[in-house]
Amino acid sequence: TTTIQALDVVIAMRFHALILGALCHKPLLAISYDPKVSQLASTLNVSVVDVFRLASQDSITMPVPPDETMVERLRAASGLNRQILQTLP
Repeated sequence: TTTIQALDVVIAMRFHALILGALCHKPLLAISYDPKVSQLASTLNVSVVDVFRLASQDSITMPVPPDETMVERLRAASGLNRQILQTLP
């Protein structure tokens, strides 16, 4: 996360890179190759570009900060996941 914290903007097409960018409160631009990436971008209320339509787009929306409510939900979910993992042998 130190690397992401040093960035001004996160432009990513990988699901977990977008999550890390959101948790670091960075403006995000999602480049979607998969419905899960589009859904995450929609959930976070950030800009998304469909990689399969990229060539036909006239313009690309600038990156925007993620929805803070959704970032806090992600943070809470990651804490729950951490607790579950710690119970495993």
